[in-house]
Amino acid sequence: VLARDPFNARALLGRARAKARHALVLAGAQEHEVCAYGPRAGPEATLLAEAAADLTVLIECEPREARHRFYRGCAHARTGRWSQACRDFGLLKDFGPGALSKHEHALACQLKGSAHAALQEFGPAIEEFTEALKVRPRAQTFCLRGRARCCTRDWDGAVKDYNEALKLEPELAMALVGLE
Repeated sequence: VLARDPFNARALLGRARAKARHALVLAGAQEHEVCAYGPRAGPEATLLAEAAADLTVLIECEPREARHRFYRGCAHARTGRWSQACRDFGLLKDFGPGALSKHEHALACQLKGSAHAALQEFGPAIEEFTEALKVRPRAQTFCLRGRARCCTRDWDGAVKDYNEALKLEPELAMALVGLE
């Protein structure tokens, strides 16, 4: 289809998502796992760069479609391009509250928070993690916010977050280590 019509939105989206999923398979990770995000090398990085390029074309063709920015933000986060991820996730607010599913909104906030934390912008990171937790409380997100709070020396807040994480997942190593 793309050979005949290189701007076919449906085909571009399908190809971009397939490349991103293939990169995750190579990484041995699931889409929602934070370990799936960060600097990549080799075939994973190539696939994710190609997916981001396809999504850039999609954004040009369909600028009013929030999911294209969401998926490109995910591709940037998966390759450690934190500033680009923050930009794409930040622009999602312009689309309004119904543009993404609850799961996508929470994931976008969590990934934007992780990007801010990687850039050592801990205040905005905590804000994004807090927003993600309002939408979808997850143990992993509590731990990420706890780690960001440690970086701002908010020890009491960090302990509370790690304890909340353990209420949801009593054996979560990230929370147990955070409390040590």
